[in-house]
Amino acid sequence: MNTCSHAQTLGAALSARRRRLHLTCAELARRCEMSEFDLRRIEHGRFAPSPSQAYQMAIELKIDPDTFCRLALQELLLRPAYLAEHAGRAA
Repeated sequence: MNTCSHAQTLGAALSARRRRLHLTCAELARRCEMSEFDLRRIEHGRFAPSPSQAYQMAIELKIDPDTFCRLALQELLLRPAYLAEHAGRAA
């Protein structure tokens, strides 16, 4: 399995890997049961996936889930607004 470098941002790693696998945003979003809009926001660094979404993306992208989920959690912790948005969706 491939891994993501800690030097890469989550969105950059996601976008690069998706393209290497010749997947469209729409296809990856469908496979991960999320909106294409949210996937694009993640790729552009405007949103972070939940841990469960990050795990599903890692599986679909054949990336080490531990490494990818760690990057996703770092994004959530570094940007409190992302946590608030996830909390708002769960309400």
